[in-house]
Amino acid sequence: MVFASTAAAGKPCNPYGHSKAMCEQILRDSGLRVVALRYFNVGGGEMNLGSPLLVNRIARVASDRDPFLTVYGDGSQVRDYVHVMDVARANLMALDYLRNAQDAYTQMDICTGIGSSVRQVIAAAEQDIDVRFEGERAGDPSVLVGDPSRAKALLGWEPRFGLKDIVNSVVWGKYEP
Repeated sequence: MVFASTAAAGKPCNPYGHSKAMCEQILRDSGLRVVALRYFNVGGGEMNLGSPLLVNRIARVASDRDPFLTVYGDGSQVRDYVHVMDVARANLMALDYLRNAQDAYTQMDICTGIGSSVRQVIAAAEQDIDVRFEGERAGDPSVLVGDPSRAKALLGWEPRFGLKDIVNSVVWGKYEP
C-alpha cells in the first residue's frame, strides 16, 4: 500500500497532522507492506478556483478572479513546494519499490528540500499582487522543509520541477513536461 500522508505528520501541530500521524502509526502496526509518502506543499497543474492553496489563490488574483490575496502572518513563513507531477511520479515509483521491499513499513518525504517563503512564492508569479496581511493562524509552523534524500536512496526519485514551474503552470497555464 502507498499511503498519502503529509509533512504535518512529522511534528503534528494541528488536527490534520495528528490524524495523519495516527494513520501512519496504525499502518506501521498493521504488518502490511506500506510506503508512507509525506507530501509537502503540492502545487502545479491547472488553476483550481476553489482551492485554498497559496499558488491557486495567487492565480485567482493574477487573473482578476479575486481582488486581493490574504496572507496569514507577515509572509516570511517558509514551505517546501513540490510539483504535482513529481508527486505522481513518486507514487508510481513507490508502487514499484513495494514489489521487492524488505521492510514492512517505510516512510519518506516527497519534497524538494528547498524552502520558499510566502513572499517568494508571490514574487514568482512576476505580477503585482495586492496582498492583505492578517494575523498568523494558530498551529502554523514558521518553517516546514523536508528532506528528499530517503526518497532518492530508496526509490531513485528526485524532483524535476521547481517553484517557478509550479507557479507558471497554475498562474499562466504554462507547463513544460
